[in-house]
Amino acid sequence: MAQGDPHNADDPVDRHDSHNPDPVHAFTSAWEYDCCGDLVTVGDELTLDHIPYQPRAAADNAFDGVLDIDWYAGHHTTADEPGASRTRVRVLRLWEAYADLDYRGDLRSYVPMAGTARLVPVRDMVRHRDTRSAGSSPATAPAPSPAPIPTPPARWSGYHLGWVLQLVPLED
Repeated sequence: MAQGDPHNADDPVDRHDSHNPDPVHAFTSAWEYDCCGDLVTVGDELTLDHIPYQPRAAADNAFDGVLDIDWYAGHHTTADEPGASRTRVRVLRLWEAYADLDYRGDLRSYVPMAGTARLVPVRDMVRHRDTRSAGSSPATAPAPSPAPIPTPPARWSGYHLGWVLQLVPLED
């Protein structure tokens, strides 16, 4: 089969061509980014240390059926960890990720509910967002404040998990 004509929008292009690599999706958690993250904007080129994305359990994968996440990219992840890599990437798209949490056990046992992720497109990642305000812009967002912890057992709706980045790996 032919690889496709990249000048014809109706003709599929072979996305495995080294000049047109597949984009990957990476997740960065809110707590880790709020700790020590730098501003990231669509179009930025970054060097990311990342590991394969693996939720604690399949039932805890808020992105299940919403979007396939390839990598976990964290500021505390280093390329020296088992299974980790360092990759130069360009940021194609960004989303704030929100999900519902379910209470399991004690006050520290709120876990994402499978398939409840909601992705809100943003132009850049801004630290210290109000976890109750999905998709509000920095100019209109209320002052950052901790979201109230529901009285167990309860679900926590619209919790800000972090950010999803659509990235294209760059050649060295």
